[in-house]
Amino acid sequence: MRPPIEAPTDLLPNAPFQAIFTFALSASALGAVWLALRGPVRRRDRAEFRLRSLVLAGAALGSVVFEPAGDRLVQCWYLDGGMQWTLVRFFGGALPIWALPVYVVFIGGSVLLILDRVRRGSTHRELVAVLIAITGMNIVIELPILAFGGLYGYYGRNQPLWHPVWFPMPAWVLLLNWLLILTPSIIVLGVLTMPRPSLEWALPLLIPGGLYAGYGLAGWPAIGAIHNGESLTVTTAAALVTVTLSVGSSLLCCRLLPGMRHVVRLSPTYSDPRHPAGHPKR
Repeated sequence: MRPPIEAPTDLLPNAPFQAIFTFALSASALGAVWLALRGPVRRRDRAEFRLRSLVLAGAALGSVVFEPAGDRLVQCWYLDGGMQWTLVRFFGGALPIWALPVYVVFIGGSVLLILDRVRRGSTHRELVAVLIAITGMNIVIELPILAFGGLYGYYGRNQPLWHPVWFPMPAWVLLLNWLLILTPSIIVLGVLTMPRPSLEWALPLLIPGGLYAGYGLAGWPAIGAIHNGESLTVTTAAALVTVTLSVGSSLLCCRLLPGMRHVVRLSPTYSDPRHPAGHPKR
């Protein structure tokens, strides 16, 4: 597949920042893996260790099988020019190595955080607060990188709710990404409702599928209008529909998730600090 016509294919990545970013994110991913697995290792809980490892593996695989397609859909381009440290070339673009640790931290870590909050009996309002906090951190971290990092960026004459200087990340994409956390979370909790633990081995494939499902659920109005070559007025209206679908679907997910804590299969040694017995009250 050829690169998109409007993509800035002639720009080169910032070499020093690429090195710093790659090593810093790799260290963050290792830290996230350590935080996720240290509890099961300390408790010698093989079932919980397996579950968490499979979730992280699914997030890592999502960086390869979903991110290039997602970038093509929302018109995001990773600068290459032969100087990028490339993980894979897919859907007409090059995916940098640092995208993999981003997915481990952002997708894997967020899904495990949601799973932990649901197990501990969080309300839908607490889950919404978690989403807002993650979005806030995303804005604080990603906007400066988009503005000054010289590694990737969004493009398109009809890209809605976006400005290349003042707000370089499309607002509709920012809110659509809520579903990149919630749809895999529902999948993981759905698997935990099954009586057969062996079904967990499918999570590395189901989680990338959940990422596609999230974009398909709410992203189709904006994505369809953009790739149909509509005017900025039309794509902006479509993006507002996408925002409505994204927020509405996310709020619905936050309503559904707390109710799943009563049917999920817990590890025998899972510890809940709110309850001395270790398991949340039924």
